[in-house]
Amino acid sequence: MKKAKYGIGLWAFNPCLDRFCASGYKDALPTKRKIELLASVKMATGVELTYPDDFQEMENAEMKNYLQKLNLQCIMVSANVFGARKWMFGSIGSSDRRVRREAIEVAKRAVDAADELGSEKITLWLGQDGFDYPFQINYREHLSNLVSGIKEVAEYKPETKVCIEYKIKEPRTHITIGTAAKALLIAKECGDNVGVTLDWGHAMMA
Repeated sequence: MKKAKYGIGLWAFNPCLDRFCASGYKDALPTKRKIELLASVKMATGVELTYPDDFQEMENAEMKNYLQKLNLQCIMVSANVFGARKWMFGSIGSSDRRVRREAIEVAKRAVDAADELGSEKITLWLGQDGFDYPFQINYREHLSNLVSGIKEVAEYKPETKVCIEYKIKEPRTHITIGTAAKALLIAKECGDNVGVTLDWGHAMMA
């Protein structure tokens, strides 16, 4: 039987902010220190990195060398198009052309980082793409933007897999890619190198 491999998102070592403790529940750590802590976890051999957050202190080549030094492999790069104020009304599905273009470029840079670090896939969790109130967005325009944007990212380097992650709500009350069925339908529409990331907690919510 094939031996299971375990990877951890580097975000697990972040301060963990929420509306009750906006400064976080612990101090922020340098990227190298977070990687060291991850490497100390028994059975962990892989790391999921977030672009651009985890690449502020190290260039791609330095990151790759440091992971190798600690016997870690980059298993995935997540494109952060959800955690800044500019994405509050959507990212890849935004009705604002400039916002949408910036989100697509962030995702493409995540593809570049994954490629350089030896990972074959990126994740797109489009948590800000959706709505809070009925008719808040133009549904057809929004979905068209979402599909064309994911397609563009997928076609940028077809050898890299683009994995879309679903979650039914939060931060939006209705996230567009909210269920497994929607994620699969959009993946099918976007190309052979587009698939679905299964987040167990998100799946149970749906």
